[in-house]
Amino acid sequence: MVKIILDTDMSTDVDDAGALATLHALADNGEAEILAIMHNTGHPLGVPVIEIINRFYGRPLLPIGALKTDFDNEAARPYLTALVENFPSKITRDSAPDATALYRQILASQPDSSVVIVSIGFMTNFRALLESGPDEFSPLDGTELVLQKVKELVVQGGAYPESNRPTWNFAHADAVPYTQFVVENWPAPITFLGYEIGIGIKTGAQFENSPDDNPLKLAYYNFF
Repeated sequence: MVKIILDTDMSTDVDDAGALATLHALADNGEAEILAIMHNTGHPLGVPVIEIINRFYGRPLLPIGALKTDFDNEAARPYLTALVENFPSKITRDSAPDATALYRQILASQPDSSVVIVSIGFMTNFRALLESGPDEFSPLDGTELVLQKVKELVVQGGAYPESNRPTWNFAHADAVPYTQFVVENWPAPITFLGYEIGIGIKTGAQFENSPDDNPLKLAYYNFF
């Protein structure tokens, strides 16, 4: 069983909601153990929506880490608004633990080389983690902690063998310094899954006949 931390921007596109639903399905099948979900933008509705989806899939107590900055926090996200208006959340960005501290706490508690981190957003949290120092959870700095505990970082992004279409998660003007820093300094293996892998995979249609209390149905409806 793969130990997974999902790091998501849960804001720009509804694909993050679909990815989180998929992760819950993998956990239901015994293929994954979800350690935590991290939010990597400052949008205030991302964390509540993560909690809403976790609760729907029967995991209301999953740890959620929040980016405590204003990175990419202003754009309108209609599907996020629809979910928090129809499915009141029990957590806010302010009440959620800081993502860096939660990363350090969880990684320190796991066996060596056991954690897979899945990135489907910006690399803000990863830079903060690498730059973190020793604390009550571990005497290691962030780089040492990642090297000891993380088996692999799997990143949605790029197109291979080449493309003239920059990946939003990498090329967003404010994201470039984070992307560059992490690519140059991440001490564990990184696997990049390119645009060409996901483009043929369509999600959401299966929710059309779901009951109205399914937040994924509302998310896809409002996005499209």
